[in-house]
Amino acid sequence: MLLSNDGFRDARVRREASALAGAGHEVTIFALASDRTVETEWVEGFRFRRIAPRRTGPALLWNVLLWPWHFAELAHAADREWSFDAVHAHDLDILEPARALAASRAVPLIYDSHELFIDSLNQGFSADCGRPRRLARSAALAWMEAIGRWAERRGYAAAAAHITTNESYREFLGRRYGPPNPVPIDNYPPRRELGESGRLRRELAIEESQKVILYQGNFTHGRGLDRLIRALPLLDSEAVVVLIGWGWIRAELEALARELAVQDRVYIVDTVPAGELPEYTAGADVGVMTTDPINLSRRYCTSNKLFEYLMAGLPVVVSDLPENRKVLDAYPAGELIGDLEPATIAGAINKVLTSKRLDEMKSLGRKAVKERYNWERERAKLIEIYADLERSP
Repeated sequence: MLLSNDGFRDARVRREASALAGAGHEVTIFALASDRTVETEWVEGFRFRRIAPRRTGPALLWNVLLWPWHFAELAHAADREWSFDAVHAHDLDILEPARALAASRAVPLIYDSHELFIDSLNQGFSADCGRPRRLARSAALAWMEAIGRWAERRGYAAAAAHITTNESYREFLGRRYGPPNPVPIDNYPPRRELGESGRLRRELAIEESQKVILYQGNFTHGRGLDRLIRALPLLDSEAVVVLIGWGWIRAELEALARELAVQDRVYIVDTVPAGELPEYTAGADVGVMTTDPINLSRRYCTSNKLFEYLMAGLPVVVSDLPENRKVLDAYPAGELIGDLEPATIAGAINKVLTSKRLDEMKSLGRKAVKERYNWERERAKLIEIYADLERSP
């Protein structure tokens, strides 16, 4: 497997690797080195081999002009160090090096599209800039989309198997590139019985009387986190917001909390290891996903965090997006919000916290994951894909 991050908090990739290892495959993930990880480690039956990319030239060259080859060193390392029977590319930013590696070894390529990557590229650019920068931004984005579409079409045609993360993405990629449509393998959590946990409140010194509004995930533009903080003054003074994760807008969020004089009610926590995260989740009162549909990838996404909230018995407040609506129509365990105005967010949170259905919502969330939205159902599809590849001549 080739992965363009360090794998420390990538629950989907870890689940897939563990599932394949459990089915008897030898799995090595070539990933990026980082300060918080070690170069080589065994985890749940599979191996991480982490590489520090050696790049020369300006950042513009690799981040914009040649971005599909940004992480090519991972494929080069796999080629130097390992023998393998298949190459599994996790997302478009590693697909072209993975395609070349699979072709050079005459082994199958599996393309695992975690999102509509090309359509998500605008997330990396701030729209809050002057006209010259906006023009430069537009030119860079147009180039990145064009070369990305070329790389994805080339890799899609070369792949022996295609995977994505939900039904909406499956349909969209099928329309864009033609058959075969990808197999949707949703990033649901493994079934796990979670009781109430005091770890979150204990470590952050949050009183039992306070209501914890939890967001866990990346801190990036398009996730509505600024709107969530702006909603806080509209909530009861006992309500606090806890953000668990990592991202480049953390400083902006901290500054906003100070500007609104709610810094003592906003707790920002660094990324928690995937295995420990459910203990933190279970200590909250409401789980929120204020996703802003700034592009097609966001509009049709399925957040694994939604199901982590439900498994922990948290009622949820989530953006009214197609995949979220499917879940809450089947299991009404929270509120959908049609816009990200702070008053709308605050109103939905208050409605959940004061609802006579609060206990029912908690129960329905747990039931949803137990019956339907769990990794045990999804892993079987992944294992079958590899079994089909083994049976192929």
